[in-house]
Amino acid sequence: MKRFAINLGAPADMKDDDGVVWFGYPNPDTNYSKNHFPGYGVKFDLQDKVAPGGGYYAADHKGKNIEGTDKPWLFTSGCEGFLACDIPLVQGAAEAEEARYTVRLGFMARPEDVAGNRVFAHDDEVATIYEIDYLNGRLIKAFALGDTPIRDDFEGIAIAGDRLYLVTSAGTIYESREGDDDDHMLFNTYGTGVGRRCEVEGLAFEPSDRTLLLLCKTPRVDALKDVVAIFRWSLDTREIAPNGLLTMPLSEFTEPLGGKAFAPSGLARHPRSGNYIIVAAAQSAIAEVTPQGRVIEVRPLRKDLHRQVEGITILSDLTLLLADEGGNRRARLTLYTPR
Repeated sequence: MKRFAINLGAPADMKDDDGVVWFGYPNPDTNYSKNHFPGYGVKFDLQDKVAPGGGYYAADHKGKNIEGTDKPWLFTSGCEGFLACDIPLVQGAAEAEEARYTVRLGFMARPEDVAGNRVFAHDDEVATIYEIDYLNGRLIKAFALGDTPIRDDFEGIAIAGDRLYLVTSAGTIYESREGDDDDHMLFNTYGTGVGRRCEVEGLAFEPSDRTLLLLCKTPRVDALKDVVAIFRWSLDTREIAPNGLLTMPLSEFTEPLGGKAFAPSGLARHPRSGNYIIVAAAQSAIAEVTPQGRVIEVRPLRKDLHRQVEGITILSDLTLLLADEGGNRRARLTLYTPR
């Protein structure tokens, strides 16, 4: 036995596009007399244990819109209250040889889970993406881009539909689907040309025109020296969008802080207002601007809480998350709930 795929609650076996057969369990007895074979399907016993009040369920997957998968039938059946099982791999203990297997389980979202409240992070130097349980401070899963994870200077992550995007300081965009734990994913890369004009440090998705927002940190051309700049890169044309450069006077960021510099380090789009929230690690500051470039507010962050804020996101329930690099210590994720 090399691989065994089980679809809990499914009324029948199914083969996916990769040729993997998913065995329905518990496969029901069939006693059809026409057009079907009696006793259809592979029968096996998992010695399963289900909590009181739980049980198996199944619904017709046809007509169901389930995003991010080409196997909708995997998500319309299951078991509530599944506690334990024994998976048969060989017949007879005398024939068994020692082997090691990886077990992957799929779970329903918790009732309190809301679309837009999943949190993903990335490694700075390797294309490894992590899903984080931000409420309990634990890692849910990690997957990488490439058989050997790609090495680069990664500076931001964004999600658009069923795709995840990373951006490098040179403005190169990496595109991939979401993977399971320990997966190594296929990916695409796109050159944006932005890296010739500035060092990029921050990425967000603008759904109104399906663009990725690339935030400039350090200008490399004179035209960007006295401004805070955001480039819009179209996911549809895979090039800088028409009128795709948003600039704001640097002085509007520095004067409220009483300094001369504002070096952006992270970017997020507010899910309700549509405004852009920018953080600056070196100045320990946060700013809000409109998509048209009007600076609404700039304020300092508490330095005792934010030693080097490099990441920012806003959840669908408007919780603000700020991520600080740890240096030689542990990194920190800080949550701010809406007032």
